[in-house]
Amino acid sequence: MVKSLINTADLCAMVESSTAVEAIARTPESVEGFLLHLKSGDKEMVLSTYLSDKPRLFKRADALLKEASKMGLPSVCFELNNKN
Repeated sequence: MVKSLINTADLCAMVESSTAVEAIARTPESVEGFLLHLKSGDKEMVLSTYLSDKPRLFKRADALLKEASKMGLPSVCFELNNKN
């Protein structure tokens, strides 16, 4: 599975078009916080920062959930074990 970056606008458009999107919050190695991984079909993507080509790091789970809600995601799973 190929991982790529997706920005907020593209993710919102994907959710609005009723495309099935699975959202998973994962903790990256050696950094505190969460990255939002998204699966849709055979694609796995990571939410990027605004106008950037870097993954967006959320320092707190509540910040990630607030942003996911604004983007229209119906749910977010949190991985407790970092098995990528």
